[in-house]
Amino acid sequence: MLRIPALILCCFCFSGIDAPGQVQVKGQLILDSTWQRMVFACPLGSMEDMYKCSPQMIMASGSVDSSGYFQLDLPTSNFPRLIRLHVTKVGAPPAMLIVGGRQENHGFLAIAPELSAIELSTSTKDRIFPHFSGEDPLNRSLSMVDSIVRFWSGQHAALQNESDQYEARSKMIDALYHSAEMSESPLTKVYALYLADQGFNHDEVVLRLEEAATNHPDFPYLITSLPERSQESSRLLLALLLLAIPAGSYWFYMRWSQVRKQVKVNQLSPQERKVAQLLYAGKSNKEIAEVLHVEVSTVKSHTNRIFNKLKISSRNDVRRYGHLIL
Repeated sequence: MLRIPALILCCFCFSGIDAPGQVQVKGQLILDSTWQRMVFACPLGSMEDMYKCSPQMIMASGSVDSSGYFQLDLPTSNFPRLIRLHVTKVGAPPAMLIVGGRQENHGFLAIAPELSAIELSTSTKDRIFPHFSGEDPLNRSLSMVDSIVRFWSGQHAALQNESDQYEARSKMIDALYHSAEMSESPLTKVYALYLADQGFNHDEVVLRLEEAATNHPDFPYLITSLPERSQESSRLLLALLLLAIPAGSYWFYMRWSQVRKQVKVNQLSPQERKVAQLLYAGKSNKEIAEVLHVEVSTVKSHTNRIFNKLKISSRNDVRRYGHLIL
């Protein structure tokens, strides 16, 4: 997915912001014994930081009690901003970030000057942090943007024809454009447009971000004005964009491939998932039957259904689904 290097500026330092107060963030997490009972908070300087993590980014941390409850007091600023919360595996460094799959360990929320407290929705066994799960209008609007992407990602993954897939992507883009237009929050506008950029519509996204920057000149997530580019700098920008297109296309392909695999895995029944896990481990039909206390013929039936649902033809192909079935 091609991003906008010039428009989403956000090169500000949160430590230098005159924070008017604090916002209390609390919730309940469902953590098994493989997770440390600590939660970490990282302020995000740009949309590109959403899946980056380092020790320097961690702004605050707090303990998770035996019931899963946690509470963090975070400094606010004079503008809405994004915060990422995450937990880590036992023995892992504090800055560990897991993206995708059932082991995804992070979530996002937005804090704003008018908010003094945010209570997140209780997590589930399938998702530790429901993204943007606060009940305030800002987090609800960001959650609606996420739901648009999840819905059309699922539609796209279920389609086989390339023209149908392209149409699904186009409908997702239109829905994100509409969400950006209807939102009064500049943060929601930027987030929706960030997700709407699918590479082939990059120029249109740039124009929409320019308009948002004009309407919200004081919002740090948007550049206040575009510098006048000389002919030489324009050639340099074009060269950079040409270099970025293959990388962006590859990223988009890998992202959509991951989504399609997840949709296929979700079609497996609990028993089929167990069989798939044992196939992934290299077990024979007889060994699987012994572990699950079923007949070998039953294992063969489950295996055929797994192959049909995952659209694969051999046991080795199961390994392509890696952590998604574990």
